[in-house]
Amino acid sequence: MLKTLSDMEKIIPLILAGGSGTRLWPLSQVNKPKQYQLIINNQMLLTQTLSRCKSEVFEKPIISTNIKHKPFIDEIDSQLYEKVIYENDGKNTAASILISCLLNKNQDAYMLVMPSDHYIPNSDYFDFAVKSSMKFIDHFNVITFGITPKYASDQYGYIQSSGESLVSSVTNFFEKPNKLKAEEMFNSGNYLWNSGMFLFQVSKLLEIIKKVDVGLFDKLYRISSQTNYNARETHIISELWTNLNNISFDTAIMEKIENIGCFKYEKHWSDLGDWKSIAEHSSSDLLIESENSFVKSYDNNHEVIGIGLRDIVCVVANQKTLCIEKSKLSDIKNIISNIDTLQTMETKKIYKPWGWYESLLKYPGYQIKILHVDPNGKLSLQSHRRRTEHWIVLEGTAQIQKNNKIFSLSINESTCIDKNDKHMLWNDQSTPLKLIEIQIGDYLEEDDIIRFDDIYDRV
Repeated sequence: MLKTLSDMEKIIPLILAGGSGTRLWPLSQVNKPKQYQLIINNQMLLTQTLSRCKSEVFEKPIISTNIKHKPFIDEIDSQLYEKVIYENDGKNTAASILISCLLNKNQDAYMLVMPSDHYIPNSDYFDFAVKSSMKFIDHFNVITFGITPKYASDQYGYIQSSGESLVSSVTNFFEKPNKLKAEEMFNSGNYLWNSGMFLFQVSKLLEIIKKVDVGLFDKLYRISSQTNYNARETHIISELWTNLNNISFDTAIMEKIENIGCFKYEKHWSDLGDWKSIAEHSSSDLLIESENSFVKSYDNNHEVIGIGLRDIVCVVANQKTLCIEKSKLSDIKNIISNIDTLQTMETKKIYKPWGWYESLLKYPGYQIKILHVDPNGKLSLQSHRRRTEHWIVLEGTAQIQKNNKIFSLSINESTCIDKNDKHMLWNDQSTPLKLIEIQIGDYLEEDDIIRFDDIYDRV
């Protein structure tokens, strides 16, 4: 018997927001992945995903992400989500999803897992898809969502399902095919793109993982028992977590079980996974006498103009410029991973759990930075062997510990931190704190930090 709308429980959305999005280099980087960028509608993709969960279908979402992304989470309206699970070490989607299930108080609840970086403009149809899937949920172990393909893509996994109903049984999953196989799949009309969204009952999924990988279940259960889930922010810092294998939910669960349902999603969807999809959903900067091209600057005070371009993408972001033929876009991830100079290119703005810093000027012997400390942000208690630091407050009020002395500094006030001084900086105000930091010494790299105490458990 199918569920009716009247007896459906609200669903807990679990938003996975820890990915790196390297195919959108140079905008999306390890420093600040695409889900936190203002790519579409001048709004974070994560914020758009959270807003999609405002209807009566859902409870407030849970966000799962890396502790490095805390500054971006702190920029989001806290009314949009219930809580955040922070991982000190990313372990892929299987661990993130399963630990969230184990930490959930209501094991009978239903959960919808969604990536944080998809573009789904039709919220009404999205609600319809979820409600329709919920009617069938008791007949399947997991329901996934397959997207009706718009073209032959070698960038997506594929799903084959039986039957023509809205929710049908999955017969096969396929990894990303080569271009020839993708053409065959698309032309056959029998395959759907794998969206990476999953709907299930928490208790049923936990019983499944006990059967397919009891070792993984036992480790995650022990981690959950060591973790305080009552706080609005939950931190996963167990040594057991650090030693987990890096494995996807598809590999750990979906490819090992039967009785999987698939909702055939027929409206617009995009994972915004490469610059081709961004170009389809964004307006280009100025193009003159150009065809099938896209130029865009994401840096302030830096305009891009394309003249006489054909099949070219040109993107400016993070003080870097990418110019690439459209046919090569799917290769960006491999190109970056294989070229050392691209991996080691310095990024001027570095994000930290407490905020960010940006190097304004760097020469042998000295460096000038701007530090931005978020409200309630706190740097570690630390010292340096090979440099001194001079701090000048630009905005807000700085709270400072220098050795055994604690004091505050206001705008235009300054202090000097000598070599080997134990020091700490924090912001107890409701507005950001900004300082100029001038470093002087024979070595100015970040590994000249000796940490004595850190609220973010960094070493």
